[in-house]
Amino acid sequence: WGLQYDPRGFVLISEMVSGIYVVQFDEDYDPRYNYPALWQAEASDD
Repeated sequence: WGLQYDPRGFVLISEMVSGIYVVQFDEDYDPRYNYPALWQAEASDD
């Protein structure tokens, strides 16, 4: 698995078995989004 740091305050953890986890470590958590809108096709709940 690999770590990728996102400039918006997210850590993307890609793991082969279970997919991709997104962990947010900043305090500006927006409860409407539990992952950054990097994939607009999958995250089109605007």
